[in-house]
Amino acid sequence: MTTPKGKKVTIRPGKVRPGLHNFPVTFRNPLKAKIVSGSLGTSNEDEAWAICRDLERLCLNEDLWHDPESPRLVAYKPRAVELFFGKDSREAAGAQARAADTFTDKEGGDFFREIGGGLSHLGLKGRDARRAAEWFVGYVAELRTRWEEPLRKRIDEQENKLKALEPEVEELRLRNRELAKQRNVNLRITAGEAFDTWVEVYAQGRAAMTATNARQAVSSFVAALPKGRKTKLADIEGPAVAAWQDNMRGVKKGKAGELLKPGTIQARTAYLSAFFTWCRSRLGYVGNPLAELPAVAGAQRSPESIVAIRRREDLKAFLDALAPEPYWQAWAAVACLGGPRYSEQVRLRIEDVYLEDGYFRVATLTGGRRARGTKTGRERNVPIERTVLLPILKVHLERRQAERRKRGGTAGECSEWLFPTIVPDNPYLPREKAPPGQWSHNRTWTRAWEACADACTGRVGEEPKKGWKARPAYWEFGPAEWRHTFGTVLGMCGWASLEISRVMGNSEDVAKRHYVGATAAGSRWSYKWGQ
Repeated sequence: MTTPKGKKVTIRPGKVRPGLHNFPVTFRNPLKAKIVSGSLGTSNEDEAWAICRDLERLCLNEDLWHDPESPRLVAYKPRAVELFFGKDSREAAGAQARAADTFTDKEGGDFFREIGGGLSHLGLKGRDARRAAEWFVGYVAELRTRWEEPLRKRIDEQENKLKALEPEVEELRLRNRELAKQRNVNLRITAGEAFDTWVEVYAQGRAAMTATNARQAVSSFVAALPKGRKTKLADIEGPAVAAWQDNMRGVKKGKAGELLKPGTIQARTAYLSAFFTWCRSRLGYVGNPLAELPAVAGAQRSPESIVAIRRREDLKAFLDALAPEPYWQAWAAVACLGGPRYSEQVRLRIEDVYLEDGYFRVATLTGGRRARGTKTGRERNVPIERTVLLPILKVHLERRQAERRKRGGTAGECSEWLFPTIVPDNPYLPREKAPPGQWSHNRTWTRAWEACADACTGRVGEEPKKGWKARPAYWEFGPAEWRHTFGTVLGMCGWASLEISRVMGNSEDVAKRHYVGATAAGSRWSYKWGQ
């Protein structure tokens, strides 16, 4: 990894010496401008590598260097945060950051003196008040002329320099490919050895079916290599992957004459891509054979549809309109400013909310016949937004605790769920999957939400007839769009792709592609997370 100033950052776990139980680490801390040594606090090699990767990201993220209390740090490994800021110096760093927020230069002092003079006139009416407003607007315009326009010119100059360097960059890419091939020659590990290690790592924290499908896909590729498991990892190139894909197009599946469909081939290729990604990060393998191949022909790709509430005033109006329905207001607030999936939100428990600590936990459900995890198999902590979500969630939590103490309550009211079902069960359709008090079917929840939306917007019927009222498009949204709204809000508040992916429980690529770029078009939003 490389810093914006061109300095390379590489942090690796050290070797475990005799008598030590944890991996050591030594790295240059840019915050303290010195070499720091310490223990990673784990004897698990995969966890040690994960902590080192987060340390690299912290060394590159200058926005967090002087903000050790930022809720964005919940996305990083706690041990990485402790090593970077120091166990005893986080409070001192926070005090230093707060002191650095004040203006110390002459122009900053002049600015506040001028504002003070203008504020003294705000109590006046008529002409004096208008003059004060005109002065303030003129002063802001002067500041913009003084700082914004020169900065924009510098940005344009840098962009022109980058365009001039494009031919040289392309030449360096070609040279890098040749060097990658030469470097791979030094790898002596075989495809079989790499596959055995990868299978164990990939299965951790994932659903059993996902791990099985991945093992079968990559195992079939390794078996199809010219020398099978004994093929050196360095000898694998694009033609070997293409031959494997062509072979799958001729493999019979089920009855005679039926071939593997393009969608199945695409899914198996995705597992193979995950295998090569791991080889690059852990074994030093350079390049990716899949990058040389075109997309799988005939594979249907669902178009991305990232629909969300993208205006802050629309989100505020949406939550305010739900005030007559406290249950649904709390649901929508948690969904839009906390981002759990529908399946995760229906099984949030009251005990999973930690208001004092400023977060709620999306945890594995251990009740019933078997433990049911999240979509990715990993639990996560989500900081509670404190300007809008915190007061709504606090009232809802108090209401739920009072319902549980009530005598003769319904199954939902007496249950442990944070958002229990508010629809009585059908006496002729006994429950089969959902525990008592939980929403039993998606369609039941959808009908209840649509009735609430109609009541809050005064809408009657679906056709343009008497009594029908038009309403904003966001009233037609549901859990998927609300989750996208959460990612959009984080992006507009300046969160990085790693931080968004850890809080939302999805991949960093998805966060980077859909949410991080939201800040490029406008100003940062002022939502606050954490304590």
